[in-house]
Amino acid sequence: KTHSIKAFVGSMNELALKLGRSEKIFFLNVEPWEGNIEAVIEDAKRNAPCVIFIDELHLFAGGTQIATGNSIVLSKFLTEIDKISQNNDPTKQIILVGATNRPELLDPALLRDGRFKTIHFSIPTLEQRIIVFEALCKKSALNTKTINIRHLALLTHGASFSTISTIFSHAGFLAKQNAEGINDHYLYKAINTIFRKISPKIDIQQCEIDILSYHY
Repeated sequence: KTHSIKAFVGSMNELALKLGRSEKIFFLNVEPWEGNIEAVIEDAKRNAPCVIFIDELHLFAGGTQIATGNSIVLSKFLTEIDKISQNNDPTKQIILVGATNRPELLDPALLRDGRFKTIHFSIPTLEQRIIVFEALCKKSALNTKTINIRHLALLTHGASFSTISTIFSHAGFLAKQNAEGINDHYLYKAINTIFRKISPKIDIQQCEIDILSYHY
């Protein structure tokens, strides 16, 4: 979700640059439980044009009982949304983007006309997973010719974009433990641990094998 909104802001800034605008779209990441929503909106106004990204949007729903005081926060938030939607000045525009993995918990008031519209993100296809792996390899300065990206994508059928990113992060952690760079060996281990939930094999020294053999 976060990767998508950052890409969205990046594409807007790229378009603004092509149109000859030097100022960048301000990106503001907030959490629903921060409470002081008026202060967040005021901060966005000072930095307009601005995109506010709210992750776990369902926590604004008063009936979830995940956080306290949600009903009050939701009421304030809806009031601020209605004020924002009335502003037609493009130089002072604020774009609100919310994300959630629990759409069934969203308060219906958030989805009324003039507020949030729903966009569903499906699990990435094989070709999309290949693109994600290629992008992550490029970000880590890895030679894609030495890594079978298509095989990695085939092994991660059903994985989300964030899961693939976590796999790469874990592969980096494993490589760092051995003072090495990321390679396909660590990526396969990370896939087994993070995605396929297979516990890595414990290395046992020969002396320990001899002791076990003796006792059995």
